[in-house]
Amino acid sequence: MISPDVRKTQITPHLPSFRALIALEAVVRHGNIVKAADELGVTSGAVSKQLSALEGALGARLFETGHRLVPLPAALTLSRSVGYAVSIVRDSWNEVAQNAAGRTMFIAANASFCMQWLAPRLLQAQKIVGGRPVQMSWLSSSDSWIRNNVDFAFLRGRVPPGDWICEDVGGETVTFFGNPEWCSRAREMGPQRLAQARFIKATTRPFVLERLLTAAGVDSTVDAQETTQFYIAIEAALAGDGLLAAPIALCRELVMLGRLAIPFPEITVAGERIIFASNPSTCSPAVQRRMSQWVQEEFRASDRLCTD
Repeated sequence: MISPDVRKTQITPHLPSFRALIALEAVVRHGNIVKAADELGVTSGAVSKQLSALEGALGARLFETGHRLVPLPAALTLSRSVGYAVSIVRDSWNEVAQNAAGRTMFIAANASFCMQWLAPRLLQAQKIVGGRPVQMSWLSSSDSWIRNNVDFAFLRGRVPPGDWICEDVGGETVTFFGNPEWCSRAREMGPQRLAQARFIKATTRPFVLERLLTAAGVDSTVDAQETTQFYIAIEAALAGDGLLAAPIALCRELVMLGRLAIPFPEITVAGERIIFASNPSTCSPAVQRRMSQWVQEEFRASDRLCTD
């Protein structure tokens, strides 16, 4: 351990404001006071004042005289050192935030996505984040999904906070699903007689059934039982209550298990885009990159058409 006497000789007693040094680094990097001020969330006047304070403390100029911001050697030296110091602090903070006390990571998504897509892959997600525990956070349309320190979120028709890192995972592919008995019955009727079938739809996914029926060439009113949540509609389809218009990614596992089937694989429509969002304040860049790559690969694989 360094003794107090040695520390006194190593640390300048009149070290300038760290905010002023941060402002200098931003100005040198951007070459523009206005851009630096925007990044720091302050006024350009405040940045100019901080630069003047640094020059006063040094007793020397940091930029050449004139309208253009041309940094002098002293400014370049300080800027490099501050940038390096900030990068070390940022990396250390991210590491501590990610690993502190084995904190559980939370992934937010709507209930049907959690149940049908995320739950079967939860152990894989834990491996991706280095073995840390991962929990799902179920959300309804009225919930604020950024509560409870959520680390990742799957969004469908929602706008994340501006500082979150967002990536378009891909669009859903929607087709008809039903239990094997209903699908056998639907195939016997054929697409041209689909209007005679019974259907299930959820209020949380408006117009999906209608769009798929239009793609099938059905323009008449059909018998459709409505549920308040999509996961309830899936359960109704499993129970044999009718055919369901659903994303392949959410029902693929049930098809592979033989619990659901696809009567007309040639009839599909594009669904909504799925956005994968990462919280930069709780996820290190390395974890974010690994999760993003895994999600992209898994979702694209799960959205491929499968038939019974």
